[in-house]
Formats: sequence, structure tokens, C-alpha cells
Amino acid sequence: MASLAACGDGLGPDDASTPGNPVDDTMDPAVGALMCKPSGSTTGWAFSRLGVGTKPALAVGDDGTVHAAFIFEDVGSVPRSYPRRSGSRRTHRVRLVAASHAEQRSGRLVRLGHGQCSGTLLTASYDPSGFEGAGVIYGEWNGSDWTIELAAGGSFDYAGGMALVQAGDGSVHVAFFDDVLGEIMLATRTGGEWTVTTVEAGGDALDVGYFPDMVIDPDGSTLHMVYLERATASTGVVRYARGGPGAFEMMDVVEVAGFSGSARDIATLDLDAFGRPVIATQTKSDFTVVRLVDGAVQPIASFSAASGITLGQQTEIEIDAQGRTHIVRWQSGENPGTVCHAVSG
Repeated sequence: MASLAACGDGLGPDDASTPGNPVDDTMDPAVGALMCKPSGSTTGWAFSRLGVGTKPALAVGDDGTVHAAFIFEDVGSVPRSYPRRSGSRRTHRVRLVAASHAEQRSGRLVRLGHGQCSGTLLTASYDPSGFEGAGVIYGEWNGSDWTIELAAGGSFDYAGGMALVQAGDGSVHVAFFDDVLGEIMLATRTGGEWTVTTVEAGGDALDVGYFPDMVIDPDGSTLHMVYLERATASTGVVRYARGGPGAFEMMDVVEVAGFSGSARDIATLDLDAFGRPVIATQTKSDFTVVRLVDGAVQPIASFSAASGITLGQQTEIEIDAQGRTHIVRWQSGENPGTVCHAVSG
């Protein structure tokens, strides 16, 4: 995950008065915290409501500021995002682009990254509309214009999800699910050229590589990835992979069940101060956080949905400079959903 403070967040000034700003600050924080609190023991965790929306994303600055972006699905709005700071938290409602890719409204189709202290905004998305034959497209924003490239050609289903990171040497990695082959792929750009390699091939499982999330070591040498190996439409195993193009080691992390066929982003990871992966998984009824230590899975926390609430599958994790674990996630309760934030003590 990007450390925003070192490079500047590049998100523009706070502006609560921007016309059409959809950020909702009307709910009492105590009421919002209660709405987002799961059932069972929550000792050591604090919960808060960020607003109404779907498909949250997360970045935490070195100063502890939480930046959360999520989509407010009002079709036909202008392609802008509106920042708002509230205490130590900044939220961004990202309005959907009503342009050539307006049909990409379902799923977290666009992944955002941050250039190495250059202020460059990076995106990766599936293009079902046919950009030079369709496939995975990659974009860089230089402050005034987008440069768009085809990272991997093919006809891919956007529902498989993707992940995006940039290394310190400027190379870019995009992990995505190839629904034709049923396996997870990695597109890598070095020296201006894209190459595509297989992370893990499909086998007896229904599909390997749904909903990837990915981070890179601070020194840029090793990629860390989680994704779903689906056994049926509602069961599977979250897998972890580490390595680089053409050379990954994999292991099972946790079995998951009870997610829908339209699940999104049910697993997410970040690295702690010792370089150990911390992985969060979420189904419709349960939320689990574990740490990998020398190949062993160590439980950290496990929560269940509050009465009448469906947790969903949209979640992202980040560990801040003080070692606290931050999680943003979607749950039912409001239309089209409630975006919640949790932080460990």
C-alpha cells in the first residue's frame, strides 16, 4: 500500500463546499460506530462509519491520516472525487466516470496506485468496451493528461478483480484473473515493455486467482499476493503467493465459505514492520485477520456480522507506521451500502 505522507497525497485541497460534494457528515459518530461494530468480542478494536457507498479503498499516511476512497453509485455524474478531512480521517467519495467506460460500473474495476514521489497517479482496469481488442489497460496521469497502454490483451471478465503496484525502480506490476484459462496472471512493465506471466496455473479447482490483492517489499524485490482459489460458486481457499515474475511460491491461508457468486475482493493484505504478511478475509457473515509467520498462520482477530447485517466481500487492509492495523470494508444496512473503518488499538 502507498505511504502517502512521504510523497504528498496528491488528492487536492479539502473542500467541504464543492457543489455536489457527496460526503455525508450528518450522522452522529457514535451512531455510526455502533452501526459498524460487529458482534462478538471486539476488544482492542475501534469502529467508525465513513459514509454511504461501495467498493472502498484505503491508504494511511505516515502521520496516521486515514485516506479512504469509495464509490457513490449515482449514474451519470461527473468524473471527479471530493476530499473531506474530518479529524484524523480523510474520506473520498469517487463519483463514477460517465464517459467511454461508463459501462464499467460493476465491481472495483479501477485500481489506483501512486508513483514513487512523483505525484503520478496510476490506474489499471479491465476494458470490456474494446480498447485495441480489449484486455487489461494501464494508465498514468501526469497532472494534465492520461497516457494509456494495453498491459495484457484478451477478453477478460472484469468480475475477477485485479491489483496494481509500482516498484522503486519504476517497474509496474498488475495482477489479474484470466477467466478463460482459470488462472492468475501478472503483467509487468519494465523499460516501457509489458510481459505477461502465470502466477499460478489452474488445476482441479474451479478457478485460481479471483480477486487478487498485492503489495511489494520496501526494497522492491518481492511481490506478495493473496487471491481466491474457488472450489464452488460459494466456497474456496484464500491463497498467498510471494516472489516475482515466473518464480512464485504459494500456500493456503484460510478456507472461506458463504460468499456469493458476485463476490468482490474478499481477501486483502499488507506487510507489518517485520515484513510479515497480515491478511484479512471477509465473507457475508464472518471477518478474519491472520498473520503469516515462517509459513504458519497465526490468528489475530475474528468477527461476525451483527444481527440483520450482511458483511459482503469488499475490504482492504493497511498497517500504519505505528503498527496499527486499519481495515475498510462494505456492509449492508444503507443503500447501496455502508463503508466502515476498523483500527486495532
